[in-house]
Amino acid sequence: MSAQERRTVGSLALLYMFRMLGLFMVLPLIALYAADMPGATPLMIGLALGIYGLTQAIFQIPLGWIADRTDRRATLFWIAAITVLAPIGVGLAGADPVFLLPLVFLQAGMASGMYSVGLSLLGERFTGGAIAPANAAFIFAYGLGSFAGPPIAGAAMDSLGPWGLLVTLAAISASYVIIVGARSLLRQDS
Repeated sequence: MSAQERRTVGSLALLYMFRMLGLFMVLPLIALYAADMPGATPLMIGLALGIYGLTQAIFQIPLGWIADRTDRRATLFWIAAITVLAPIGVGLAGADPVFLLPLVFLQAGMASGMYSVGLSLLGERFTGGAIAPANAAFIFAYGLGSFAGPPIAGAAMDSLGPWGLLVTLAAISASYVIIVGARSLLRQDS
């Protein structure tokens, strides 16, 4: 694998690790987060989780369509940028379903696109024998994110209360935006 291929795999694996950090922070900790939210009810929590799951499927086709017609790296950048802002909006919405549920829909749906668009970028960049180690790095990142997400979010919630989950989700996406933005700027300078 060339140095460029290793950088590409590393960047995409990092993206996927961030995605799994977020996913496995939300699913086990959303009930704890919602328990401290004024006005939250079991119905609202159930609706938010249902919407979160539903958007994992709904957003795949439109985000894939966009990625197929534009630069996939740029699509990933904008997905990550939106997932920086949406968790903050969720926190500001509180338990008001008019604002909360659409923001959960947007956050979960956009975050789900990180996987499919990232995987399509792997397929675009690697062929033959190079695809196996690239995919292995992607799967390793999945496991690492799945393992590390809940304790990181739990520690953040211990420190910041319910906002800890949302700040952590935003920070993870912001890290990716910064890394990709810096790499794009460096690429333009060379």
